[in-house]
Amino acid sequence: MWFRTLEMKGIRHFSEKRIDFAEGLNIVYGPNESGKSTILDSLLASLLKPGHKEISSLKQWDTPYSEIKLIYMTSADTFTITRMLHPHERDVLEGEELFLENSEKIEEVLEDHLGFADRTLFENSTVVKQNEMQILEEEGSRAVIKNRVKALLSGVPERSTDEALAFLENNIAEAESFLNQTEERVNTIEQELQQFKRIDEQLTDVKTRLGVYESDLKRDQSLLTGYEILLEYREAERQHKTLVVKLEEVENLEGYRRKLPIREKELVEELRKELEKISGQQDKLITEKRKTTLGLREQKKNLSVIDDQLEEARTEKESIFAKLFSFMKSSRAKKEELSTKRVEISQNVARLEDLLGRYEEQIADMRQKFQQKGERLENLMQQCREYENWSVDLLESKKKEYESKIEEILQGMTKEELEGKITDKREEADTFRASLVKEHPDLKNREDTERVAIEKEKLAEIITEWEEKIEGLRAQQELFSSKAEKRESLTEELKMLKKERKEEVYQRKADKIAYDVITLVYQDLKERFAPDLERRAEMLLDRITQGKYKDIVVRKEDLDVLVKVPEKSEPVTAEVLSQGTRDQLYLSLRIALSELLSGEKNLPLLFDEAFYTFDEERLQETLSVLQEIAETTQVVVFTHDESYAEYGHAIPLK
Repeated sequence: MWFRTLEMKGIRHFSEKRIDFAEGLNIVYGPNESGKSTILDSLLASLLKPGHKEISSLKQWDTPYSEIKLIYMTSADTFTITRMLHPHERDVLEGEELFLENSEKIEEVLEDHLGFADRTLFENSTVVKQNEMQILEEEGSRAVIKNRVKALLSGVPERSTDEALAFLENNIAEAESFLNQTEERVNTIEQELQQFKRIDEQLTDVKTRLGVYESDLKRDQSLLTGYEILLEYREAERQHKTLVVKLEEVENLEGYRRKLPIREKELVEELRKELEKISGQQDKLITEKRKTTLGLREQKKNLSVIDDQLEEARTEKESIFAKLFSFMKSSRAKKEELSTKRVEISQNVARLEDLLGRYEEQIADMRQKFQQKGERLENLMQQCREYENWSVDLLESKKKEYESKIEEILQGMTKEELEGKITDKREEADTFRASLVKEHPDLKNREDTERVAIEKEKLAEIITEWEEKIEGLRAQQELFSSKAEKRESLTEELKMLKKERKEEVYQRKADKIAYDVITLVYQDLKERFAPDLERRAEMLLDRITQGKYKDIVVRKEDLDVLVKVPEKSEPVTAEVLSQGTRDQLYLSLRIALSELLSGEKNLPLLFDEAFYTFDEERLQETLSVLQEIAETTQVVVFTHDESYAEYGHAIPLK
């Protein structure tokens, strides 16, 4: 198998990148952060389905599309594996007569091409990572090589087969100890469970009695509640009646107070005084009228005398006009005097007549007022007839007495507040009665509150007894329930212990069988593996060292690796070899192990900065060895050193 082309889109810092590989030795070189690790991780991700963590590590954070495509060749055909990572995950495997989109089937075909689907095994067989070569420079390289061989043989780098066998031995010993402890605990639990045999019967009896007592308690509590509501209802009715009586007393007292003719008495006095005043004014007007009438008569009499005198003067003038011409002037003067006097008297008559008319009107008005006030006085006196002998002061004293009684009844309230209390108490009583009718209809008509109160007290005592009994039963129930829970816990523990014991017995048997089988298989594997490893590693070491070292011994008992050197009669460990020879030995073993693990698949070898600590001479020797290996196996070396490029197909990275 060998890689032809790797295409990456939206992978880490590669927006789009294509790598073309050659069949032999490929040198991928570039500075740090140029993408060497990205290419290696993409190769692994294309062949072995990546998980979510690997996908998140590979795809660009802001890319709309992320994909890896690898074209590789096997002995049978050319295949293209495409893994779309974003925005959706999708896998496609294509060949000349193959097209698969089902992930499970794709992985099955890839497993057939690679020889295995486990990433750890694949990396152990194909990838030599940083620091893997230079660890041979440290002390104890013999142990490093031996442990590496063991890890690759078992397929798990964290645990070799020897460690697995030791682990099984420890498990078997722990199982024996666990079974002994479990047996003791089982016996103890079974003894403890004996004391809980009758616990269900006892718990059932307590629950039954508790149910009966609680039912009786509920019944009596309901009746007690009915008694309380009845007493509250009757008390509300009593208070309502008391308040109504108070209101009636207040209204009666207010009526008595209003009936007191205090104002009427005051009005009678006022009217009497007014009537006396009107009578005096009337008498005065009558006297004035009388005087005015006499004056008017006198003035009219004077006017009649003046008129007679004027008439005489006129008659006298006509008879003596001609005779007494000489007295004409004196007669005229007298006439004028009489006329003037007559006018004056006429004016007085008119004034007196007007005054007399006004007197008559005033007298008539006063008579009307006198009559009206007299009638009102008579009415008021009729109203005050009951209190005819009462003085205003006595009436005021009685009024204050009524008001004091009202205040005493109201006790700081107003009448409106008392009426509000009556309404509230009526509603409260109606609410209690509605509750009685609904919940305790048999009690609604009972009025013997004293007897009800006695029955209520007795019932309260009975309820207290019920509660005490129930409390005792609940304590017993809690005790028995605790014991039942303890029994269930012990039973469950016993069940789990027996189950664990059974499983542990099976596991111990399985571990013993596994130990025996692994021991046999491992021994058989070492019997077959050691010679194969020796043969393959010898061929590679012979070719790499140009025949200087060609004999390798892999001890079957512990897989320790020894090398035959010309200077020694017995094989020597890797620790006594030169550093260059140790590198050559490790490469030979590493490649031989890869060939053994991959079978006939001939997987490519990938070296990730594996030689960056090598000196110039050692590096040239190693690269020359890789050139020879690359004649039959594709090799890809990732390095930051541009000088590697001359040894193979150069793939530069910027």
